[in-house]
Amino acid sequence: LRQTQHELAASRARYFDLYDLAPVGYLTLSGAGLIQQCNLTAAELLGDTREDLNQRPLSRFIDPHFCDRFQQMRRSLRTTRDPQSIEVQLLKQDGTLLWTQIEATSTQEDGAPVMRVVLSDVTLRKQAEAEHRLREQKEQAQQKLESLTVMAGGVAHDFNNLLTAILGSSRTAQRAMPPDSPVQKKLEFIDETSQSAAKLCDQLLTYSGRTRSEPQRLDLNELIESTVRTVSGLISSDGELRQNLTAGLPAIEGDAAQLG
Repeated sequence: LRQTQHELAASRARYFDLYDLAPVGYLTLSGAGLIQQCNLTAAELLGDTREDLNQRPLSRFIDPHFCDRFQQMRRSLRTTRDPQSIEVQLLKQDGTLLWTQIEATSTQEDGAPVMRVVLSDVTLRKQAEAEHRLREQKEQAQQKLESLTVMAGGVAHDFNNLLTAILGSSRTAQRAMPPDSPVQKKLEFIDETSQSAAKLCDQLLTYSGRTRSEPQRLDLNELIESTVRTVSGLISSDGELRQNLTAGLPAIEGDAAQLG
């Protein structure tokens, strides 16, 4: 008898180790989805005691966003009898959310249908997957940016060649026209506008890494006056552009293409 009691105690200890202290949660649900039995891990995952969990619906602990998925799993289990597996967020008793994997099988117990459920905490895996997706998105954004940079450099290079032709033609026309010709002012405007456009191209080329920024001593007043002359022809008759310059400002070091 003493030997039998000793073996029974050892068997209970093994059961406690294998069931209650398992790294995953074990639950038995009734046909109505009520918790009939659970181990300590399941109680910890749900954030309540085993006594308080008894006869409570497991759906009570499923985040509302995943209730339909859980109910669909139950219907599939009843219909097909095949093992089911889903990932949902549990809403613990204290209100915190926990990513879990639910694996369920259907069986009979005392002639009544029951559902065996295994709960696994997959929060760390979900976090790792989210971080991986974020890294992929950043890499894709970086690749798109690099592609746009290369394209911008190519467009700026081609457009710069066109501007060179426009500037050359404009200056040839200026030399061919009499100095007092009214066309001279229009040609000067074409010249200045083309130079401003060429500066923009230089900015794009610098951004794309095809050229380097070359700072030089600049007179801010001259730079502003040049910019005003360029954009004044683009302003409608209803608009007004004013400038208030201070004479005698010291020269600065900078890139005219980036400041103009």
